[in-house]
Amino acid sequence: MSSSKAVLKRQQLPKLMACMTKNSLENLRNRALFSLETLDAKGIRRRKLPLHECLILELRESGYSESSDYLQDLIYDNIQLLAEDDIGIVVDLRKREAFLEDISAGLMRAEKQRDKGKFSFLAVQRKND
Repeated sequence: MSSSKAVLKRQQLPKLMACMTKNSLENLRNRALFSLETLDAKGIRRRKLPLHECLILELRESGYSESSDYLQDLIYDNIQLLAEDDIGIVVDLRKREAFLEDISAGLMRAEKQRDKGKFSFLAVQRKND
């Protein structure tokens, strides 16, 4: 019986100063509400899912399907390399948020330029071969 009372303890409320009026309490509440960061769907997703999954979904939703597929393949290949890495020289891209942001921004720029006709993925591959 005593263990059930311990579980049902009420949460302690913050102590209020005796001199606070109803008006000052409302002002305090309003300042606290307006100082909170508003989250949109993108922000909520980034809090709930890993960044690499968010970026893949965001690229796909923005119409960059090839960039999304490329990033997904890159992450998959990186996971494969990490599994085979015995000496620890492979960097886990999933943990490098700045790298992922730069890669996705670069992929978006490349796909935009390709759509304009100024850049081609095939031309880059042929130059490297």
